[in-house]
Amino acid sequence: MEYMPEGSATLKFKEHDCEYTIDERPSVFVRNIMSGTKYIENQGEMKISASTGEKATIKFEQSGWGGGSKNKISGELKDSNGKSAAKLEGKWDEERASTH
Repeated sequence: MEYMPEGSATLKFKEHDCEYTIDERPSVFVRNIMSGTKYIENQGEMKISASTGEKATIKFEQSGWGGGSKNKISGELKDSNGKSAAKLEGKWDEERASTH
């Protein structure tokens, strides 16, 4: 079963005078509906933009039929000038690491 989110979502942080808009969200799949251990898997890209000009793109990778490594993500953060500020990788449900 696949759920494809539509539209955008905005988060406002009054104490920081900043707004974050999620423009794209990954598809969500429910796996093993008929048998086996059920789990969800995100697949696709998430794009986030800040009112201060920074942007982030996070890729949710598909694990594949062989099981592979589930819940892997990779991404890039860009400053307000469009220059790469950091890279992100890891798993969305465990740990993430960024490099500058």
